[in-house]
Amino acid sequence: MENIKKRLDSLSVLQRTGLLVIIIAAFFLGSHTLGAPQNSDPTDFKSTSTTSRAVNSSRTETTTESVPYTSSTVYDSSKSSGSNSLTTLGINGVKTITWTVNLTNGVESGRTKVSEEMTTQPVNEVITKGTYVAPTYCPSGTYFNTYGNTVCRPYGSPTTPSGASAICRDGTYSFSKSRSGTCSHHGGVAQWL
Repeated sequence: MENIKKRLDSLSVLQRTGLLVIIIAAFFLGSHTLGAPQNSDPTDFKSTSTTSRAVNSSRTETTTESVPYTSSTVYDSSKSSGSNSLTTLGINGVKTITWTVNLTNGVESGRTKVSEEMTTQPVNEVITKGTYVAPTYCPSGTYFNTYGNTVCRPYGSPTTPSGASAICRDGTYSFSKSRSGTCSHHGGVAQWL
């Protein structure tokens, strides 16, 4: 034992620190003899070796994914046929996923999904398409409605004309696109079509 103490005293601070690190590492890895033969000199760094064991651990990790928006079309009879407009801009959503990541010696060896949560809902895109077609036959003339569309003034007909929206109390057909003011100069609405 005295011989070992003399040898330790003769080592530099750096050598002693290195030896201490090796001894501690060997202790935690379960090899108290540093893998050297029983009668070897513990200060002889060339003859020492360590046995390593796999170190398993895990950590929690979150990732995000983009959730695409959908697109839908709305038809509007107050807009001219052939016109298209973007009513609502589509925006992708965000989904947050929580994982348990398994590590072996600090390297990922597998992962398991723990939870999935919609962090931000997507905003769906809406496109408005016009379906209004200006009338071609209007014996009583036309007017511009509140949407700026040309509409036939009410007129009488033996059959229901195409595009009529109501029968007025005086027997004429109205082509109004809104309920407000329909048949107002024709005794009011008798029946909606």
